[in-house]
Amino acid sequence: MVFQKFKLGALFCMILLLPWIVRGQIRSTEVIEFDDPRFSRFVLSVKPFASFEDHPRSKGWLKVIEKNLCWSGVFKLHESQNKYCHVSGNHLDLQLQMEIKKAGEVPTLLLTMADTEGNAYFNQQVPLTQNRLKESEVMTAVNQITEKITTRPGILGSTIAFTFKQPGYEKVIARINTHGQDLQAISHNQFISISPKWNAVGSRIVYTVVSSKGTSVIYDDLQGKTTPLIRHKGGNTGGTWSRDGDFIIVSFTRKGNTDLYQIDLKTRKLKRLTSHHKIDGSPSLSPDGKDLLFVSDRGGSVQIYKMYLPTREIVRLTYTGSRNTDPIWSPDGSLVAFTKQIGGRDQIYVMDMFGENVRAITRGPYASEQPAWSPDGRQIIFSQKRGRDFKLHLVFLDGEGLRRLTNGESSPAGFEEKSPSWSLRRF
Repeated sequence: MVFQKFKLGALFCMILLLPWIVRGQIRSTEVIEFDDPRFSRFVLSVKPFASFEDHPRSKGWLKVIEKNLCWSGVFKLHESQNKYCHVSGNHLDLQLQMEIKKAGEVPTLLLTMADTEGNAYFNQQVPLTQNRLKESEVMTAVNQITEKITTRPGILGSTIAFTFKQPGYEKVIARINTHGQDLQAISHNQFISISPKWNAVGSRIVYTVVSSKGTSVIYDDLQGKTTPLIRHKGGNTGGTWSRDGDFIIVSFTRKGNTDLYQIDLKTRKLKRLTSHHKIDGSPSLSPDGKDLLFVSDRGGSVQIYKMYLPTREIVRLTYTGSRNTDPIWSPDGSLVAFTKQIGGRDQIYVMDMFGENVRAITRGPYASEQPAWSPDGRQIIFSQKRGRDFKLHLVFLDGEGLRRLTNGESSPAGFEEKSPSWSLRRF
């Protein structure tokens, strides 16, 4: 028992310390490994006990449990039937034991996380009310399991906002959860609404509205009140939030120049950040608020730049490809996802904060663009065109597990989904 406690303590101490160890390596060597423990997935063996296997609904329950373990972005499933997370071989990291306990009036599904020898670390209980396993309860349990392992909140059931176009209607801002459920409209106006961006806690959102009067950046409190922050003819788009939610940075056209401006949300005052005769757009503010990514054609082609805000120093990050767009910081600020066009086709790439160690996340014949990070930084959601429509897809950071978010019922052929933004908030 003493040995088990030591192993458990060592495991979680290692997990807690790893982000700081890796960050130190990044600062000293300016290199990040994509297989570091913040982003790699644990190989998990799922082991049903007899009390679980003997239940008449065990096969269906197993599929639900494995699906949510997979979609958490934390696990690969050893010898599983799940097509997105299946892995074979001899390597194992953890074991998940499943058994049904019948003490009391309501039976309980007990999920026990253990080492590869079966020594328990901790367990999570899931109620089987009326002898049924609710997927919402599984999502909660898996979120709690992943948070104990990674120290970061689980993302299952969290919310993606995106631009949604139905045939015969203008584009609207909609939201949906990680399982492609609970599709709802956010924007309610007669104009074109595009490019949503959540604030850090998912309590507010900004998006762009295009009408005959010009382009407006709209602040939406999600409680029925919307406020135009900028209303002007030209390429006005927003935006990127400060972590404290006090200001946003937008692209704003004034006197024929499209530059980046900071808007104080309390005073509505504008502060100009760039001043160039070329177009600057697509801002993305780093989590620490010090570095601003943006896209500009100031060098002759459309490329990604980074401004260090305290000094306004600007460096160019991308040089290869006919154009590079849609930059967005990872939640911990160590990586940048972006769209790279090579040979006329867009694909999703990731690079480090210095524009180095560039890696393709998507490949193949389909155009992929407009990436956004999951709140824990383990997955990327983006818009991919298969056939004539762009649809939202998700992929793990290692480029595996590609799946479509929506289905043919909620978003059939002819419907288009673009510009996602992912929040930890659950509705």
